[in-house]
Amino acid sequence: MLTLRSCALWLIVIFSILRGPALAADDLPGSDLLDRLKANVKEDQPFELLVRIKLKPGTEARFAAEAAKVAKATATEPGNEMFVFFDHLEQPGTVILFEKWKNIAALKSHLEQPHTIPWLKFTGDIGVEATIGILGPLKAPKPAP
Repeated sequence: MLTLRSCALWLIVIFSILRGPALAADDLPGSDLLDRLKANVKEDQPFELLVRIKLKPGTEARFAAEAAKVAKATATEPGNEMFVFFDHLEQPGTVILFEKWKNIAALKSHLEQPHTIPWLKFTGDIGVEATIGILGPLKAPKPAP
């Protein structure tokens, strides 16, 4: 998993990469995340993102209110199959975001939505820290010969 200063930074980097930034991919912060996506997710393959978000004390209520707004808007997007926030019951101040996307194009579309930009700014402004994992279906082991 890759740790970034904020979930917003990660999403902005992915948006820039998928959109075709003016900078070379190696010049972008988090360019190794693009390499992880390319190595693990085919363009038309469904995938999930598991985001562990550590909130700064005192930001929990504001985060919850904004998270509810972005989750509601994202749930209506074509290609989004799940976008749900969970409180980590054993670790106060930690939130888990589970995202499920039909393909990379669906995630790219999400990053271009008018409700996403304020969300990215908000998470950056309150200084969340996130750990992001890219998930896919469990593959059955090959039988021994």
